[in-house]
Amino acid sequence: MYLITFLLIDSSKIET
Repeated sequence: MYLITFLLIDSSKIET
């Protein structure tokens, strides 16, 4: 279940 982690990382990249 890496979907949640992936979403969190993706959000961080977009926020950057």
